[in-house]
Amino acid sequence: MSAHRERFEEEGFLAPSRVLLPEQCHAVRALLAAAPPPPDWEKGNAASSHAFFGIASLPEVVDLVAELIGEDVLLWGARLVERAPGQVHPWHTDIETSDPWPGAVSVWIGLRNTNRRSSLQLVSRSHRFGLTLQECAARAGGSRGRTTAADVLGWARELDPASDLLALDSGDGEAIVFDGRLWHGSDNTNPTGSRTAILLQYAVPGREIRIPDLTKLDHPFRWLEQRPPCVMVRGSAGDTPNRIVPPPPLSTSRVHPLRLPLDEDPRSGWRRHPIAAGPSPCLEHRTCHASVLSPGRTPHPPHRHVEEEVLIVLDGEAELVIVDADGGQRIEPIGAGSLVYYPAWQRHTIRNASPEPVTYCMLKWRNGRTRAEPGPSRRLPTTLALAGEAGGSARTPQAGRRTERLFEGPTEHLRRLHCHRTLLDPGAGYPPHVDPYDVAILLLEGSVETLERKLEPHDVAFYAAGEPHGMRNVGTVPASYLVIEFHATARSSLTARLREVLPQGLLERVPEPVNRLARKALDRLPF
Repeated sequence: MSAHRERFEEEGFLAPSRVLLPEQCHAVRALLAAAPPPPDWEKGNAASSHAFFGIASLPEVVDLVAELIGEDVLLWGARLVERAPGQVHPWHTDIETSDPWPGAVSVWIGLRNTNRRSSLQLVSRSHRFGLTLQECAARAGGSRGRTTAADVLGWARELDPASDLLALDSGDGEAIVFDGRLWHGSDNTNPTGSRTAILLQYAVPGREIRIPDLTKLDHPFRWLEQRPPCVMVRGSAGDTPNRIVPPPPLSTSRVHPLRLPLDEDPRSGWRRHPIAAGPSPCLEHRTCHASVLSPGRTPHPPHRHVEEEVLIVLDGEAELVIVDADGGQRIEPIGAGSLVYYPAWQRHTIRNASPEPVTYCMLKWRNGRTRAEPGPSRRLPTTLALAGEAGGSARTPQAGRRTERLFEGPTEHLRRLHCHRTLLDPGAGYPPHVDPYDVAILLLEGSVETLERKLEPHDVAFYAAGEPHGMRNVGTVPASYLVIEFHATARSSLTARLREVLPQGLLERVPEPVNRLARKALDRLPF
């Protein structure tokens, strides 16, 4: 038995050890914070996010976990944990691994403002008690949130006089590894600054993992019927009771169906229908949603933000309210098939002065770091493109395909933003190809096939930079669609930047079969 494993089995944890350099922590935190919310439950990020899976499969981490529980390693939990100054995470045993059996390991890595005043606190040897902290609290008439450190230490010493309550002195980039049954908590007593950490949770495949009912945090616990998604990061699952899913898909290109009419909100008069969110090869973060605005309503007063936007009206008639730098307002009517580009910090809103609902699609994006941009006069200004009116010359026609440029230019977050409208004849199309930029397509009329899916009017498709895509008109009438190209700046070269900010040699040292996946996935991650 190794010295690590011997101490782990005796004490239930390992002293902090470095996994990331302090200067890498900011980049990793930004990667994880940009990940879209997991679809299943709050700890399901590793099954849905390239960023979480990439960090959770670091050999520095997986090697150590395998040394403690064996070569078959299942990853079942991953989440980013923020604690504001003065915020307490009550003493507890993790409910998912609260049964008395071994084979579960948690890895807690500080990323920001981590020190003795904000780091993890734990009770040594408590993994051997055969009792959860919540059960001990219930026996004493207590509950979660009302248990003090003195209570915890007193109960622990009754069960094992050699136990101790420890506040570990760890820093940013250092990992604390502890048994899934251990009693632990945290309290950010720093006077300023939120503390951020990533929690990664592993187990042997044969250990059953269930989702707890988070409305019942005190003992006895309750469980949901739904099983959490689990990903193998080493070895094989074998005969497991758990729900094993593949690692996050490599491709970020996908089709999002959007069928009108969409529901209104009778109370507020504005309802948002999410379509997609998360990073892309060229964008640190992007969101896309459709909204329904009821007659006489506006979603908000004129406002501004750092993100850039393109708004496309899908159905109905609306008015754009655009506020100039001097505070003057102009009102622009806009109908189905028309769109507007808003640069960063442009004050604006939309209102419905018609008797019928208005449905529109909104694309919003940002990049945290961009190249040195030219002067404001050379950036693309707020631009309105009305249905049937082109903003520039036509591209060279190809067989069965005609395009008309609507707008183009450099922006605050992009080297170039380009938009055109295409008309594709029945049977016409183009073979799969790869672009060095992200592309969004919104179908206005007709039907086309792309990414092995059929698009109908108002469906949205995203093509990630570097991923092949083609298109063909599979209908009997011409198809009309909008194309928006997101050309990244030179400083957005993701692969090069990741090699700078992630641990040295990561792409070369991730073990098979994760290696090929990790290489491609990490190439997709912004920072």
